Amino acid sequence: MPNAVEIRVLVVTHYFATNGYGIEILASRYNQLLRARGFHVRWLGSIARNRVTRSEPSGEHEVGVPCWDGIRQATDLSWPMFGPWWLPRIAKEVRAADVVHLHEAFYPLTQAAFWFARLFRRPIVITQHISDMPISGALRGHAVRVANFLMTQPAHALADRVVYNNRRTQAHLARFSRGKDAFVASGCDADLFHPAAPGQVGAIRRDLGLPVDGVLALFVGRFIEKKGLHRLRELALAHPAVHFVFVGQGLLDPSTWNVANVVVREPMSQAHLARYYRASDLLLLPAVGEGLPLVVQEAMCSGVAPLVSREIIEACPELAPFVYDAGPGGQRLGVVFAAFLARAGPRERAHERAAFAQGLWSWERCGDAYADIFRSLVTSK
Repeated sequence: MPNAVEIRVLVVTHYFATNGYGIEILASRYNQLLRARGFHVRWLGSIARNRVTRSEPSGEHEVGVPCWDGIRQATDLSWPMFGPWWLPRIAKEVRAADVVHLHEAFYPLTQAAFWFARLFRRPIVITQHISDMPISGALRGHAVRVANFLMTQPAHALADRVVYNNRRTQAHLARFSRGKDAFVASGCDADLFHPAAPGQVGAIRRDLGLPVDGVLALFVGRFIEKKGLHRLRELALAHPAVHFVFVGQGLLDPSTWNVANVVVREPMSQAHLARYYRASDLLLLPAVGEGLPLVVQEAMCSGVAPLVSREIIEACPELAPFVYDAGPGGQRLGVVFAAFLARAGPRERAHERAAFAQGLWSWERCGDAYADIFRSLVTSK
């Protein structure tokens, strides 16, 4: 079996981690895990800079492809498109690799890398994060479904291994990979995300410029329809005594609502975000079309109760005893939120919740699993 240091992995995503959201952050962490195990990792992604996207390479081994990102600006759908003159560079990167690791399969950049990997007979690993995105609009509502039919299904059938990090996506798509699927749970940084010490919450809120008293509900993510922003606006209007903090950016900016109990913060570093979790009583994510969002893992490790749509619980059924179920697509958000407010001690079970989460999600197990997959594929080829 080849030594890990001899194995060159090309990772391909639609954006880079500078974009600040789940898939790219996970990809960045996977890359760190592989490098720590001796693999040589290069990362290919899109360069896009506009009001909703900030994607650019930030490391020595990150290769950026300039893209047009107008579809995302107009529709919330991520679809960065590159010019055909970049195909030779993409082909060069694929050819230099021993194994190609794609995050999702239907983006233009991942599709190009996939077919070049087939041409050059490079092993292909696809990490599949989501399975659908049932949002409004005839075009937008069916976009992911059509992309899965035209691109994801064939890619899964031809890939050497398809890895799922949540059970819901695996249940929906595993049949297309013809027995080549694997489940590898992502980890969470327990040193960074942990509960607040007793009596510390007030001081953290004060430092963050947030109200010291009262219930604080937190949302972290893109300000887009699929995350349930319309439901959260209704919730904030219905509960003026509750403080709502939104961390992120996007077309549906809560700062435009002019709601007195809503505070908006721009995307921030993980270390700074960890303080917002520790200051909060509840994480809100009544989203549709999700797998297991990284923010749910971070909240759990921080001892914060997530109030999430049924789809997220299906992605990780083990969470059920520790989360609040807002129903399919978050339809019962208002009812469940009111029940939460009626409970005594909203931060109860914080340390129990954190201990469970930190035992469930391990970066070391995750890194070892991916390392084993890459080594076995390179050996078999």
